[in-house]
Amino acid sequence: MTLRLVTGNRLENLSTILAGILRETPPSPLEAELFVVQSRGMARWVSLELARHHGIAANLRFFHPNEWVDRVHERISGEKPPSPGFERETLPWRILAVLPGLLGEEAFRPVARYLAGEESPLGRLQLADRIADSFDQYLLYRPDWVFRWEEGGEDHWQARLWRALVREGGGGHRARRGLALLGALRNGARPPGGFPQRVSLFGISTLPPFHLEILAALSSFMDVNLFLLNPCREYWGHILSDGEMGRIERKTGGSVPEEDLHMEKGNGLLASLGALGRDFIDRALSFGAQEDAFFEDPGEDTLLKAVQSDILHLREGRGREGGSFPPEDRSLQVHSAHGPMREMEVLHDLLLDCFERTPGLLPRDVLVMTPDIEKYAPYIQVVFGRQGKDEPRIPFTIADRSMGRESRIADRFLALLDLPGTRFSVTAVLSLLQSPAVRGRFELAPADVERIGEWVRETRIAWGIDEEDRRARGLPAFRENTWRAGLERLLLGYALPGRGDALFQGILPCDTGEGTEAALLGRFVRLVEELAEAAGGLGGTRSLSGWGRFLEDLLDRFFLPGEGEEREFLALRELLRGLGRLETASRYGGSLDLRSIRWHLSRALASSGFGYGFLTGGVTFCAMVPMRSIPFRVICLAGMDGEAFPRESRPPGFDLMARFPRPGDRSRRRDDRYLFLEALLSARDALLISYVGQDLRDNAKYPPSVVVSELVDYIGGTQSREKGGDGDPVVTEHRLQGFNRAYFTGEGPLFSFSGTAFRAARRLEEKKTPPAPLLSGLLPEPGPEWRETTLDDLARFFSHPARFLLVRRLGMDLGEEAPAPSDREPMDLRSGLDAFLLGNELAGRKEGGADLAGRFAAVRASGILPHGKPGVWTYERSRRTVEEFFRVVLESRAGEPEESLEVDLSLGEFHVSGKIEGLHGDRAVRYRFGTIRARDHIAAWIRHLALCALEEGTPRRTTFLAGKKKKTGKGKRDEVSLYVFRPVEHPRPILEDLLALYWEGLRHPLPFFPETSFAYGRAVFGKGKSGGDALADARREWEKDGEYAPGEGGDPILKLVFGSADPLGGPFPSVAEQVLAPLFDHAGGDGP
Repeated sequence: MTLRLVTGNRLENLSTILAGILRETPPSPLEAELFVVQSRGMARWVSLELARHHGIAANLRFFHPNEWVDRVHERISGEKPPSPGFERETLPWRILAVLPGLLGEEAFRPVARYLAGEESPLGRLQLADRIADSFDQYLLYRPDWVFRWEEGGEDHWQARLWRALVREGGGGHRARRGLALLGALRNGARPPGGFPQRVSLFGISTLPPFHLEILAALSSFMDVNLFLLNPCREYWGHILSDGEMGRIERKTGGSVPEEDLHMEKGNGLLASLGALGRDFIDRALSFGAQEDAFFEDPGEDTLLKAVQSDILHLREGRGREGGSFPPEDRSLQVHSAHGPMREMEVLHDLLLDCFERTPGLLPRDVLVMTPDIEKYAPYIQVVFGRQGKDEPRIPFTIADRSMGRESRIADRFLALLDLPGTRFSVTAVLSLLQSPAVRGRFELAPADVERIGEWVRETRIAWGIDEEDRRARGLPAFRENTWRAGLERLLLGYALPGRGDALFQGILPCDTGEGTEAALLGRFVRLVEELAEAAGGLGGTRSLSGWGRFLEDLLDRFFLPGEGEEREFLALRELLRGLGRLETASRYGGSLDLRSIRWHLSRALASSGFGYGFLTGGVTFCAMVPMRSIPFRVICLAGMDGEAFPRESRPPGFDLMARFPRPGDRSRRRDDRYLFLEALLSARDALLISYVGQDLRDNAKYPPSVVVSELVDYIGGTQSREKGGDGDPVVTEHRLQGFNRAYFTGEGPLFSFSGTAFRAARRLEEKKTPPAPLLSGLLPEPGPEWRETTLDDLARFFSHPARFLLVRRLGMDLGEEAPAPSDREPMDLRSGLDAFLLGNELAGRKEGGADLAGRFAAVRASGILPHGKPGVWTYERSRRTVEEFFRVVLESRAGEPEESLEVDLSLGEFHVSGKIEGLHGDRAVRYRFGTIRARDHIAAWIRHLALCALEEGTPRRTTFLAGKKKKTGKGKRDEVSLYVFRPVEHPRPILEDLLALYWEGLRHPLPFFPETSFAYGRAVFGKGKSGGDALADARREWEKDGEYAPGEGGDPILKLVFGSADPLGGPFPSVAEQVLAPLFDHAGGDGP
């Protein structure tokens, strides 16, 4: 029975030795072979290696170090698993239960000061969690402190808190169990049935000294084999890094000559990066381990292997023969990119290059590690998940993602818990419907969600369940723009369709459309009501078990897992059920608010995963720890930014281990540095490193991780390359875009395999040809049905001929989406769309003879007005404006009653129908409660021509068009413009000309743009300008910039239709004159 330390610089060689041991002394067929590893990734790799050596691998059991110690203790003592009261997950809650009763003691004054004014349980829970983390480390690395505290040896607040925890929960913690186990082993205790034949610890980088003591004691009864990666075949226990040497020299103050200090550096990289492994190997040897070393020289035929060989032989590299490498040596590369997305695009090309250059290299031979897998996962999915004939696809899996990020159900569940904090806003509620599981529970299809969004916009729901919900938040209790108000409007609109704007018990109905949507409306109402009920429940406080039951019920009420979601649903349910078990184990009976339980759940989800994705046959992407030291032909380290790696560990101010450090203490920074060294040693053919080294906006340079800089400096100082490459032989700075021409010239270090990027780069190199018009020729003659048109369609055509052609003639969907619902209630209606809609609505009511003074309640119920007195002022201002506007309109009607005429005109080969309303005696009166636009003039002109055509021979009708004048200064009051079209003696030829242009516009885009064409016509016919000056006016209108009324030159439809052609060239002037000359000739009043 021995404690055997098997070391080597290649983990695959250690696996061969392990396989040989198992072959020479196989266990009983019914006895499991036992292993201790540090991650699931290592367990998977060992299983595959043993299967490769033996043809099969079965009955293997893998433990983590703490699990193994607990198992041995259980086997020897016969005790069941200990109480979880001192486990890391339970300890914060026990501290939270005990701490309040101690805060009055003098020793706890610093803690009491820290918690002073902290009303929420969350602050106390977070402090308890940090204390628990420190205590958990004390149990592993300072058991002597813990035992001394339990014996009353110290009286500071941490010692007193620990004694209180022991009194409440007994002393069955890890340190006490370990001490008992050590005592039992030293006294010769054996488990029933004896000890297993052996246990093998494989690929572990470090262990607490306490664990090594237990392993040494176990070696008296069974074989304990430690298979450790050792970077160097020479003794390197005393080598020092430059930093360590500097600290020693500063301590001596230069009083001791350097040669008398006997400081050894050996290999600079090993001295700087290997401190963790050096100390662990030394500690293992200090327990009398029998060492067997198996080293293999990697050779020196590539830069990577030369660096590995330098480390193996403990040399700096300058003394090695043949230190020159050709530019085509790509075994060790560092790449600087402009962001994570570009990093992944570059990595995709680098891997394709590796597969092309390296015979037999398969995706499973490649490992990609990153310090933050959650940050990079979306970019990995986008780049490596691309499909296309020109985009070679590399199979891949992403391993080790947290459940909180990978699970769509968990993500939306946390969003549900956030609902009270969002004020029950529209965006928060509708975002829940993006989850297939939520839609499945309420039987909603994606199209149903779109319809619900339309209802929300129509009823102007913004936030808040109802007025009481707003009052509870300390805000004025207005009902408008709440969910309750919106739902009542929708339900009343279904129950009383066609009621218009008549209030019913203070509610303004909103028609929901056809009766077939009643079922959808019912499901929508049920969803909102259940969410409101859930939000009310989330606002209270509960015990841990109470929260567990409530949240599990919430999960069932709102989520129905679909295909592929069952596992994450069950995992989340198990986490919620664990809250009750946590309460039992911790004996914490206090109440928690939502913030505290949400914080706990988010942390639990972030630290748990599904445990799959390791070594599945494709490229494996994972975090840095799970696959550390496992050999791969190609290893890639992404995201090696200066601030991301090594990771910083900032202990709290009360952490006694940080104040009184010892050799072997946990150090995340030292661990990460050694992890980088392991990655460097584990790459067989290539090591590829990337980082974000350039700013996306200004190309500013950012440094890589300090360990990357050390590697680059080492290579620059000890290695050399043959001349021939451009720039740094190791570090490659990439361009911002993957379609930069530098990737496709065949010169320098940049290259790309992307067909899409190549085509884009080639297009950039080609002679710039302006975009061609959408239609290169005439469309076929329209069918005879197009000669049957209406006044409305004719006006619609001349308001935007290009849109009419695309939508009506070609049937194109231009994808013009409705605006998304907004969380903001109306605040200021002095301008903007809401002001226009309010004025238009009041104008319509005034036209119908309504008393606007009595319309306030209905308008307020619609949700368009600001709340409270501002809404009253806004309404009164709009009402007065409408009243003044209609005074002018009524004057133009001359007191005559309103009539209407049906239009049925045959004009050459065309037939035009429609209806003309607003006839009052010898005049037609049209109005728009807003600034009159060019399209309003054209629509009124077309109807005026039709009206005159019905009276041809003796035209007597005049058309009046009323609208609001443009304001010319801040604070100006609204004034009314009145435009007039005089009777037209011969209207038919003018209409026929318009119909001819209409027919022409059905075959190709007609260069008529209402605002721009009117600017031209106003210059020619109104101001008498020449054609050139008029065209300059038109171009200014075309190109003008404005937030609410930009020029037509920015219209994406016109850009698509006309391409790079100048729409204002060619026939534009003649078309404008043909349409507008008669209009301006018969215009009067304020003129167009």
